Amino acid sequence: MKFKFNYYFLSSILLLILSLVLFFNPKFKRFINTSLNTNSREILAKIETKELHPQLNLTLIKIKQNQKLFLEVYAQMNHGLELIEKLNLDGEFDAFLMLKERTSNLLISNIDRDSDLEIIVPTYNYKMKPILNVFKYNSNLEEFRKVNSKYSKPIL
Repeated sequence: MKFKFNYYFLSSILLLILSLVLFFNPKFKRFINTSLNTNSREILAKIETKELHPQLNLTLIKIKQNQKLFLEVYAQMNHGLELIEKLNLDGEFDAFLMLKERTSNLLISNIDRDSDLEIIVPTYNYKMKPILNVFKYNSNLEEFRKVNSKYSKPIL
């Protein structure tokens, strides 16, 4: 009987110590929080611009929501910002790109050398392959369309 008491007592103490260590570990707390919170939304980048649309001031926000990446396009209206498009991004992880001596995870540039600017959103997939998501405003359809380029698939 004495052996059982000591065994239960020691196992209870060990369990208590283990739970306290896990409870006060910030990485473990973050893991539990993201595992239980299925509607998590993290803003990764934001750009405000007047250059992409002929009549609208736009706000571009790169987000991670439910373990997926999106680009949200908001227009400045009289009553505030209004979501006009939510674009899916290829790739599961946020990435950065250096362009013109500037590093960013959301860029606006004219990469195809025409008169229109493109939105460049770098990501990478589970195989660590970098992907450039490139979007261009289509004035006929009045929406942003993904540009098919050799960089819209994994680069390597």
